[in-house]
Amino acid sequence: MKEYVRYSSRIPSPNKRSPAVTPTKTINGDVASTTTHNVSSHPLSGSPFKKNIYQSSTTPPDKREKDSVSPTGSINNSTRQPPTGGGYPSQHHATGYGSPSNNDTEATIQRLKEQLNEALARDDSAKAALAKSDKVILDLRADQKELKRQLETLRKERVQGTPPSKQQEEQIQSLQTHIQELTMKLQSTNITANADLSKDAKVGELQVQLDRAHAQILTADMVRKELEDTLEAEQYTWELRVQDQERHIASLQQECDTLAQDLDQCRAQWKEAEHGWKDELDELREQLIQAQTKLSKSADDHENGDNAGSTTDHSSLMKKIHQLETERAELQSCLDEALKELEAVDAELQTEDGSNVNNKSDKLTIESLQHLLRWIYQEGPVEKRLNTSQLSGQTNAKELVSQIQEALEEWLEAVAHQSQKDTSRDFSNDFHNQTTIEELQSQIKAHEKELKSREESSNELRESLKEAVALLKPLQDAVAQAEEEKHDLEQQLKDLEQDRQSTQDEISQQVKKIETLQEQVSSLEEQLEEQRRLSQARESLLQAATPSPHKNRAIPLTPPDSEDSLAKIKRAREELRRKRETEGNLQQLLKDAQFRFKNLHQQNENVAAKNRELQGQIEKLGDGDEEVSKESELAATLAQREAELQSMREQLERLQRSSQDPEESIQRVKALEEDLSRSRSEIAQREHAERVLNKSLKEALGLLKPLQMHLEEAEQEKMEISKELRNLRKRFRQLQMGEGDDFSRSTTFGGHPDVNVELIKIKDELEETVRQLELENSQLHDALEDLTEDGNKHNEAKLRQRLVELNSRYEVTQNKLEDAHVENHALVKALKQKEMEEKKRHNEMQQLQERLQRTETELKNAKSIAKSALVKVEELTMSNIEHLSRGGSVDMKLDGEQLPGYSF
Repeated sequence: MKEYVRYSSRIPSPNKRSPAVTPTKTINGDVASTTTHNVSSHPLSGSPFKKNIYQSSTTPPDKREKDSVSPTGSINNSTRQPPTGGGYPSQHHATGYGSPSNNDTEATIQRLKEQLNEALARDDSAKAALAKSDKVILDLRADQKELKRQLETLRKERVQGTPPSKQQEEQIQSLQTHIQELTMKLQSTNITANADLSKDAKVGELQVQLDRAHAQILTADMVRKELEDTLEAEQYTWELRVQDQERHIASLQQECDTLAQDLDQCRAQWKEAEHGWKDELDELREQLIQAQTKLSKSADDHENGDNAGSTTDHSSLMKKIHQLETERAELQSCLDEALKELEAVDAELQTEDGSNVNNKSDKLTIESLQHLLRWIYQEGPVEKRLNTSQLSGQTNAKELVSQIQEALEEWLEAVAHQSQKDTSRDFSNDFHNQTTIEELQSQIKAHEKELKSREESSNELRESLKEAVALLKPLQDAVAQAEEEKHDLEQQLKDLEQDRQSTQDEISQQVKKIETLQEQVSSLEEQLEEQRRLSQARESLLQAATPSPHKNRAIPLTPPDSEDSLAKIKRAREELRRKRETEGNLQQLLKDAQFRFKNLHQQNENVAAKNRELQGQIEKLGDGDEEVSKESELAATLAQREAELQSMREQLERLQRSSQDPEESIQRVKALEEDLSRSRSEIAQREHAERVLNKSLKEALGLLKPLQMHLEEAEQEKMEISKELRNLRKRFRQLQMGEGDDFSRSTTFGGHPDVNVELIKIKDELEETVRQLELENSQLHDALEDLTEDGNKHNEAKLRQRLVELNSRYEVTQNKLEDAHVENHALVKALKQKEMEEKKRHNEMQQLQERLQRTETELKNAKSIAKSALVKVEELTMSNIEHLSRGGSVDMKLDGEQLPGYSF
C-alpha cells in the first residue's frame, strides 16, 4: 500500500489542469519559442491523453495505456448518467405517458450518441497519432540538441583560428539543411497537433452541448409531465365542481317543481274559494234585495193606512195559507203511504197468525217504521228526543204506527200554530231583520278579509313548514354522520396514541442501542490503540534482533502474545461486523419511524378535513337556528290570530243571542261556523306540526352543544398531537444528525445528506400546509361565532348573502385542500421513490460490506502467507547462523538468554 501511495503521488490527477507548454525550435541556427494552445482553456484539458505528451518520461507505458483508455469510459458514463434535479418528480412516474414527443427525443438522443461514439473513435485515432507525433518530436528535439552541440564545437574551432576544411564546410551545410528539414517537420507536426487540439476542443464543446441538450430534453420532459399532472388534477377538480353544480341544479329543479306544484294547489284553492264566495255574495245580495223590498212594502203599507195594511196582511196570509195547504198535501200523501204500509203489515200479520216463519220480513217492516218515526221527529217541529235504545227496544209494529200518527197530528198542529205566530211577528221583526242583515253583511266582509289573510298566512306557514321539514332531514343525517365521525375520530386518536407510545418506546430503545454502540466503539478504539502499540514494540524488537549475527536460533512460530493479539483482532473484527449489522438495523428502524411519522401526518390531515366537515355541518345547524326563530315568529302570529278568532267568535255569539234571525241567516251562520271549525282544525293541525318541529329543533339544538364540545375536545387533542409531532420531528432531526455524524466517522459507509435535506424540506412544506389549514379553520370558527351571535338580528337577505359568502369560502378552501391533496400525493410518490433509492443504496452497501469481508479474508490469507514466508526466511537465516557458529553448547546458552528477552 505504501508503494502504491508513493507511485500514485507521482501520477497527476485528471482534474488538475496542466500549464501551457512552450516547445522550442531552431530556424537557421536561431532558437525560437513556439507556444501551443493553452490546454487549461480546453474543456477536456483534464483528459489523460494530453498528459502523456508531457509525462512520457515520468509515467511507465502501462500507466499510459490505462490513462489513454480511461477518458472514453468517463465520457460514456457522463453521457449515460442524466443530470438529476431536486425539484422534479420521479422518472418512473413520468414515463407512464406514451407520447410521440418521447419517441422523437429518444431518436435524437440515439443519433447524438452515435455521433458521440464516432467522435470518440476519431479522438482515439487522433490520440494515437498524437502519441506517435510526440515520439517524433522528442526524437527531433534530441537530434536538435546534438546538432546544436556540433555547431557550437564548430564555432569554437572557428573562433580559435583553425581554418575550416572543405569537409567541415560540407558537414555544416548538410547539418543546416538537416536542421531546416527538421524545423519544417516540427512546424508540420505543430500544425497537426494544433489541428488535433482544435478537433478535441470541438469534440469537447459538442459533448458539452450534447449534455446540455440532453439535460434540456429531460427538463422539458419533466416540465411537460408536471404540466400533464397539473392538468389531470385540474380536470379532476373541474369534474368534481361540475358534478357538484349538476347536483345543485337538480336540487334547485326539484325545489322549483315543488314550488310550482304548491302554486298550482294554491291557485286551485283560490279559485274554489272565489267561486264559493261569489255564490255566497250572490245569495246575500238576493236576500238584501228581498229584505229591501219587504221594507219598502212595509213602509208603503204604513203610509197608505189601514186599508193597505189589511190588503197586505190579507195577501201575506193567503200566501201562508197556500204554503200550509201544500205542506198539508205533502203530509197527507206521506200519511197515505204510511197507512198503506201499515195495512200491508197488518195483512201479513193476519196471514202469518203470530208465526215466526217470516222474522226477516217483520224485522224489515219494523226497521222501516222506526226510520219513518225518526225522520218525522227530525224534520218536524216536535221536540221529542227519543233514544236509539228506546226505538230499537220497540218491536211492536202497532205501537210504532200509533206513535207515527200522534207525531203527524202534533206536527200539523205545530204548523198551524206557527203560521199564526208568524203573521203576528212579521210586522215587528222587519226593522230588526234589516239591522241584523246589515250587521251580518259587515261581519261577512270582515270574515272574508280575515279568511283571505288566514289563507295567505296558512300558505306561508305551509311553505315554512315544508322548508323546515326539508331542513330537518339533513340535520338528522348530519347529526348521525357527526356521531359516526366522532367514533371514528376517537378510534383514530386511540390508534395515534398507541403509535406514539410505540414510537417513543422504539426511539428510547434506539437511543439505548446507540449509546451501547458508542461505548463498544470507544472500547474497540482503545483495543486497537493497544494493538498498534504492541505491533510497534514487536517491530522494534524484530529490528533489534535481526542485525546481531551472534544471536542465532529461530524465534518460535506462534508466541503467546501474537496469538492473543490475533485473537483480539478477530474479536474486534467480529464486533465491528456486529456493530455494522446493528447500524443497518437502526437505519431500518429509523426508516420505519419515518414511515410512521408520515402516516401520523396523513392521519392528522384527515382529522383536520373531518373537523372542517363538522364545521360545515355546524353552519348548517346555525341556519336551522334561524329557522327556529322564524317558526317562533310564526307561532306568535298564530297566537295573535287565534285571539282574533276568539274575539270574532264572541261577537258571533253575541249576535246570535241578540238577534232572532230567520232560517236563512241561521243556515248562513252554520256555514260560517263550519268554516270556522275547519279553520280551527287546520290551525290545530298546524300547531301540532309546529310543536313537533319545535321539539325536533330543540333536540337538534341539544345535540349541537355536545357536538361543539366534541369539536373543542378534538381541537385540543389536535393541538396536543401537533405538539407531540413537533417533539417527534425534533427527535428525528437529532437522530438524523447523529446518523450523519456516524456516517462521517465510518470508513465503509458513504453518507447521503441530500436525502435527509430533501426530507426536511418536505416536512417543512407539510408543516406550512398544516399551518395554513389551521388558519383557515380558525377563520371558519370566527365566522361561525359571528353567525351564531348575529343570526337572530339580521334579516333573511343578509343571511342569504352571508351564506353565499360562506359557500364561496368553502369552495376556495375545498380547492386549496384539493391542491394540498395533490401536492401531498406527489410528495408521497417522491418519498416512495426515495425509499426505493435508499433500499437500493442499502443493497449496494451490503454488497460493499461483502466485498470488504472478502478483501479482509484475502488480507488475512496474504498475512498468513507473509508470516509463513517470514518464518521460512528466519529458519534459513538461523540455519546459516548455525553453520557459522562453532559450538552448540554456546549456542544453546545464547538461545536461553535471548528467549526471555524477546518474548514480549
